[in-house]
Amino acid sequence: MGLASDVEAGHGHWRESAPLGRPVVAAGAWQGGTFVADLHVVTTPHRVRLTADAEARTARATWSTVPLTGPSLELHVRSPLMVSTGACSDRPAASSAATAKELASEAVCPAYDGAVRFVMVPGGWQGGWVFDPVAAELRRDGHHVEAVTLSGLEADGPVDVDRPPNLDAHIAQVAEIIDRGGRSGREPVALCGHSYGGMVIAGVADRLGDRLDQLVFIDAYVPDDGDSCWSLTSDRFRELFLAGARADGRWVAVPEGLDPRARPHPLASFVQSIRLGGDPGRAPGKTFISGGAWPGSPFVALTERLRSDSGWRVHEIPVGHNIARRDPHRLAAVLGALPPGSA
Repeated sequence: MGLASDVEAGHGHWRESAPLGRPVVAAGAWQGGTFVADLHVVTTPHRVRLTADAEARTARATWSTVPLTGPSLELHVRSPLMVSTGACSDRPAASSAATAKELASEAVCPAYDGAVRFVMVPGGWQGGWVFDPVAAELRRDGHHVEAVTLSGLEADGPVDVDRPPNLDAHIAQVAEIIDRGGRSGREPVALCGHSYGGMVIAGVADRLGDRLDQLVFIDAYVPDDGDSCWSLTSDRFRELFLAGARADGRWVAVPEGLDPRARPHPLASFVQSIRLGGDPGRAPGKTFISGGAWPGSPFVALTERLRSDSGWRVHEIPVGHNIARRDPHRLAAVLGALPPGSA
């Protein structure tokens, strides 16, 4: 073996850093019966394929290009390898002494064989730029990505400051982007929304559910008919909305600490209730990616509720709310491993 190193397995993904002092970061997910990951050795990316021997609690990795550390790497796993069960939500094997035969009997979820079209909707105050690192990784793997900047949040400021867009306007904007993709010969479409973007993608799915293969809520609001971002969020965020809109009652000022590219957000989009017909046709697969129990999160109870819902896949990347900025590599790995088909 080229080198051996301990890793901690968790939630169907693993990360490793700096064995023997060399910068190595890896993340991946189960595809069929094999665990597939991207490994970066020094500054060079290598595609790596892992096969697991759960009984021996090891996994062997081989690279398509031989990295500087050698052609193979043995990983001694300290906790059981994670497998996908039920609706393919990531959770640990029942026993730490799981055998290879038991692993093989679990339901695993292969990823799409070809390119996926990702349409990504940011949360409040942010533009499509927030997904730049995630989009770069997905494009490197052959996928197509369109990261949306919602109307009113353009870098140069809103087109009409006196007419801030509401939730309906944002839903219509993203629905038009999906429509542009057409129906025939299309790639699978994964519509992803972060935070407030969950309101938007829910409205788009209600209109165009038969065009979508995947809905991905990234630490995002998941509304029912009549809900609004205002009604679903926490008191902390309601106070932030009101304080931020005191200047003109129309635009919510950028909270302290956000990226300099962030722009004031239209208050109307936060407070407008969504109207959902409840019959989107063919239902897309539904995934929720939690940022963990960060202070003030309005998504903790939602995450637990969705974990017990067989119609949802739930992942956790416990880095806080802004997952795309804090761990773009792992977010890209989860998105790249979405299983085909509806939930």
